[in-house]
Amino acid sequence: MLIPTYRRAAGADLTPDVPGGYAPGGPGEKKECTVGFLDKVKDTANKGVEKGKQGVKLGQEKIDAAKLKKRVGELKEELGGVVYAQRTGTGAADADAEITRLVGEIQAAEQELADDATAAG
Repeated sequence: MLIPTYRRAAGADLTPDVPGGYAPGGPGEKKECTVGFLDKVKDTANKGVEKGKQGVKLGQEKIDAAKLKKRVGELKEELGGVVYAQRTGTGAADADAEITRLVGEIQAAEQELADDATAAG
């Protein structure tokens, strides 16, 4: 990387003495050749934004998975209560239908977790 040295041009501001720097074209006129640098800065900033979006997406996926795991735990707890009530003779008349519904919800949630893990893996 070249470090520019500056010289005073007659009637112009300080201009670097390096090729590709500022070319004096008269008082107050400068031809900038820093477009390449600005493009690199813009590209780097865009890459940072993309990485940030990916991080947010990954974080949201983890939050969703945790919520789903919590829901599975709650369903299993409810299922245990229904089965216990049925076995002790205090269950509702439609306990078998409730057990079937809860088992189906648990299976669907566990399948969704497995699909998410496969897609992320």
